[in-house]
Amino acid sequence: MRIRFLFPVAAAALLCASLTGCGGNKSKVIKASIKECSERYGVEFRFKKKKLFAGGADCNVYVTCKELPEKMVRIFRADNHSPLCCDFISVKYSDALYEKTVSAVSGVNKNKYSDTSDWNIIVHEKDYNHFPPADFDKNTTFEDYVRDTPLETFVVIPQPLESDIMTGIYTDVMSALEKNGLAMDLSVYSMKDKKAADEVGHFDHVTERLEFSEVSSANAYSYSVRADGPFRIEVKGN
Repeated sequence: MRIRFLFPVAAAALLCASLTGCGGNKSKVIKASIKECSERYGVEFRFKKKKLFAGGADCNVYVTCKELPEKMVRIFRADNHSPLCCDFISVKYSDALYEKTVSAVSGVNKNKYSDTSDWNIIVHEKDYNHFPPADFDKNTTFEDYVRDTPLETFVVIPQPLESDIMTGIYTDVMSALEKNGLAMDLSVYSMKDKKAADEVGHFDHVTERLEFSEVSSANAYSYSVRADGPFRIEVKGN
């Protein structure tokens, strides 16, 4: 059974800190949590610092390990009734995921659609704070991470395109992702202009749920082709 961290728990912890100043991040709990995560992932985590505004969470800290130099890993547990969350697997593999996805999608644009503008490619983990399924461990491979993490790629094109071109782009990009072993949802958006496209935002890493979730109609896209069933094209704006 997969156990996922729920955002309301984190919100409650922050509210607790702001209203009552309730405690958390006790040394004993931190040490035990770091030890458990070290055993889970087969690395030696070392305490780096407590998370700013940690709230009343039992453990909300950053750690480091020699396997991931110059990177920090977050360990979080709301209370002793909640799962112990750690983003080690995402920190370990998300750079490779981002690079492989951008390379695959950019290749489609370069080889077949070079007459269109540059595409904004957003690679997204739908999980909160990159906290993975509870059964990720030291044996988790890159392929496991991609298969068992809810992922989505957003392709934002800074100009309006006809629906048949958009459908073709969706098909070609999805094929390129699948050929590269990147199983994920895909959404392709054709924006009304470059200004609208820029409002979506640009990211050089895999985003998570609080950083980015979707392209809204407020961003004024012309057409979208998304993965929720057969090709579905929506008209927004002019």
